[in-house]
Amino acid sequence: MRYGRTTFVAVSLGWSGVSLLFLVSVGVFTYELLFVCSLLGLLVARELTFSVYVDPSWQRYAHWLTVLGLAAFVGTLLGNFLRVFPVL
Repeated sequence: MRYGRTTFVAVSLGWSGVSLLFLVSVGVFTYELLFVCSLLGLLVARELTFSVYVDPSWQRYAHWLTVLGLAAFVGTLLGNFLRVFPVL
């Protein structure tokens, strides 16, 4: 089942690399946009490879990676919201 793991990692890293090149070439690169694009790539790679190629132990590992990514996304979203709309 190593093929499934490498496919998942290759799709995720490839998506992140293409996102980085695209953001830099368009001139809108920020770490927040790169994070969101990479998280989107992680979710797409997970949906494309998990059901067929990846064994359950690797799925649990990537599940927690996805949960941490979504928690960081919510934290980034709240940080931007509080920057625009200060509480006090």
